[in-house]
Amino acid sequence: RDGAVLVRTLGSQRAAERHEHDVPAELLVRVRADAVAIEASGTAEGGDTRLVLVSELDEPAYVLLERGTWSSDAVLGAAIASFPEFVELFATEAPAAGLDLSIGRMAFFFSDLTGSTALYERVGDARAYAIVQDHFRMMETVIAKHEGAVVKTMGDAVMATFCRIDLAVAAAIEVTEAAAHDHGRHGIGVKLGVHEGACLAVRANDRLDFFGTTVNIAARLQAQACGGELVMLRDLAEHPRVAALLQTRPIARRFRAALKGIALEQELVGVELSPPTVASATVRASGQ
Repeated sequence: RDGAVLVRTLGSQRAAERHEHDVPAELLVRVRADAVAIEASGTAEGGDTRLVLVSELDEPAYVLLERGTWSSDAVLGAAIASFPEFVELFATEAPAAGLDLSIGRMAFFFSDLTGSTALYERVGDARAYAIVQDHFRMMETVIAKHEGAVVKTMGDAVMATFCRIDLAVAAAIEVTEAAAHDHGRHGIGVKLGVHEGACLAVRANDRLDFFGTTVNIAARLQAQACGGELVMLRDLAEHPRVAALLQTRPIARRFRAALKGIALEQELVGVELSPPTVASATVRASGQ
């Protein structure tokens, strides 16, 4: 059927991919010392393809023939765990207690409110609570718009997952702008951190949750941020898709920091996503 086939050898960098609109009658795979070549011929009448494998090597080799397109009946854990509908409907369908599922790569987003304590004192508990809940609803909407899902809230903080780092950054930009527009007059804003890497999907408090160094780094990055600022590792900020999103955003800070629980100092950037509130501007100016 219409799709791609990927051929590669184990233990080497030899690989080749071929796209075919129709199922070929014959697929010739030739394995050489420096490369793999694929040739297709004819059109299969009954849907079956004759596979011919020719090796020009002087030693045995394992050859893998794989489908090069997504399976229609399978999905990666990183993708499904970023669907808000899945997290909402099946969050309790977490791995069994004691079973940790490894996810190869996932993006994490942490945010926290700034100025919320002063808000409660200024407008009273009931009014402040309503403003904060409105903020959370806005965040859920924006995160879902960018193909992410809110995993949990912790006080004024939010943890969300995305299958790609650029989606997390796009959500961070819109969340910050929306928070400034909707609630900036109340003196509150957001500070954010994002990171991407491997993690573990686990059961915690009978719900789906995520743990690992990647998650810890994302949380520590958020703690380094000031109001209206997104902090991330310099290397991720230079990712082409991320750099394209941030090209009109000023880099407020380039700095090194020791993140709690992480052995080595990290090279970080702080990207200014919206004008800081008076309180956060004071903190930034003092270097705290």
